[in-house]
Amino acid sequence: MAFTGWESFWDCKVRRRETVNLLKELQEFENEIVQIQQHLHQHPEIGLHLPKTAEKLKQVLTSYDIEYKEVTEYGLKATLGKKNGKRILLRADMDALPIKEKTGLSYASQNDGVMHACGHDFHMTMLLGAAKILKKHEKNLNGEVVLMFQPGEEGYNGAQEMIDAGILDPTPDHAVALHIAATDIYPTGIVATMPGVSFAAKQQFEIVLHGSGGHGAEPHNAINPINGALKIIEALKDMAFYEIDAKIPAVLSIGKLHAGTAANIIPESCVIEGTLRVAKDSDSTDMADRIRELVAGIAKAYKLESTLTLKELPALVNDHEFTEKVHTWLSDLEGVQVAPFGDYLAMGSEDFSLIAQKVPSCYLFVLSKSPEGKHYPEHNPHVIFDSKALVYGAAAYAQIAFRYLSS
Repeated sequence: MAFTGWESFWDCKVRRRETVNLLKELQEFENEIVQIQQHLHQHPEIGLHLPKTAEKLKQVLTSYDIEYKEVTEYGLKATLGKKNGKRILLRADMDALPIKEKTGLSYASQNDGVMHACGHDFHMTMLLGAAKILKKHEKNLNGEVVLMFQPGEEGYNGAQEMIDAGILDPTPDHAVALHIAATDIYPTGIVATMPGVSFAAKQQFEIVLHGSGGHGAEPHNAINPINGALKIIEALKDMAFYEIDAKIPAVLSIGKLHAGTAANIIPESCVIEGTLRVAKDSDSTDMADRIRELVAGIAKAYKLESTLTLKELPALVNDHEFTEKVHTWLSDLEGVQVAPFGDYLAMGSEDFSLIAQKVPSCYLFVLSKSPEGKHYPEHNPHVIFDSKALVYGAAAYAQIAFRYLSS
């Protein structure tokens, strides 16, 4: 995740006016927060089935004397503050990725082939840290804080499941989420906010091609689905390159291509999985239609049967007015460095966008400086996030809720 245009940030002097220094208070129990994150990192789980993760969250919330309930099987809703008045939702995602960890950390994943390579262990811990400090100042909150711990962000429709189950009932006035971002340039703890589109719309596709198997020496007696798959991949890349306005960011990636069992066997089927991400929802919808046309047309031309599954996710749009307020509140928090207010579009996708469609929202980035000479991006088996980012993310969550509900 790249961030640019921050050079002038270092020369900015920000007016501070906080009487309560939430960052300083969080730093007093930083070791406790780090221990929670390391436990979560050691026990990652995938998708919607997160029993160990949910159990740990329940234990911590109970120790903080914070009420919670299961909205979905492992999706939690915790609340604090006053039931009447304004309401703000703070969300953290919970699930890990099917990646074999290669960091060499002393607290590396104990679940072989599963890793918190996207920092969701940090997100949960940051929200728990914010919950503890907000509970301490609960009497000063003129409204309610809703803590949303969400399974299944990594393509499992987790946000929609929690919405359907009533996480937004009663409807919050505003919502906030954040993401840790690995960087080899900027120091840990910088917080960035941006108005408008902050994450791209996504079309996630699975294409299954069926042909006729046979001997590798007699391809004329078989129908090889790999031939059609290669043409489909080429056509999809051309579509993304030539059919979307060059001024609008678009990214097409093939993440999975599977076929065959041996070099001399022509397989009967082939599977292609990937994503198309576009900065505009309308372009994403148009490209979905084009994906259908290309897959059907090329499959027919190569005498293949095809099935196509598309999962669509809208772009995440930050509410401009609320995001401006968030930027001001964070700028007032002593010890937190806030990047200049601007457009930092990430081409990843986020199902928090489904909440942002219903509630005026703001999504943040909290930077994490990579270990010297060991910078890796999110979703990489070697990525290491700086534990010092935990208190900054927790402080950001807490500051926004505190200022919103005490103003």
